Amino acid sequence: MQALHFVAERMGMAVHKATIPSQRRYLQYFHHMTEGIKPRPQALLLTRVIMNTIPLFGSLPPSLPKDAVEGGKEGGGEEEEETEELLGCCPYLQLFKSGKLIYTAPCSRDGSNGEGGREGVTHLPWSFPSDGSIIFNVDCLVQ
Repeated sequence: MQALHFVAERMGMAVHKATIPSQRRYLQYFHHMTEGIKPRPQALLLTRVIMNTIPLFGSLPPSLPKDAVEGGKEGGGEEEEETEELLGCCPYLQLFKSGKLIYTAPCSRDGSNGEGGREGVTHLPWSFPSDGSIIFNVDCLVQ
């Protein structure tokens, strides 16, 4: 941390402008390790992850009917407008530990538990940007 402050001072800028938050957290973690301070041994409970913007990765697959889509769009209008309305994705969250998949969670817009678990996900709901935020309910211990 001292080296970072020294370099930022020489550059004539604040530390927060010379780095991003994850870099500062890593440096603080590394500094603590060199001082003999070890990370918490107990696991933490990750309850949920919220995605505030739904990416536009593709259009609704033809195999998935529009009326079967949770929060789906109403038809009508020109075909081009309808295609734009169907842009979105089927987001899911996966947790890995030491390269091994330990949990998969589908998204949820209503705060329900979804179908996540160690066995995997059987149904991934299609999400549209107009759905707003989506939630991944996890309830999994992580360390």
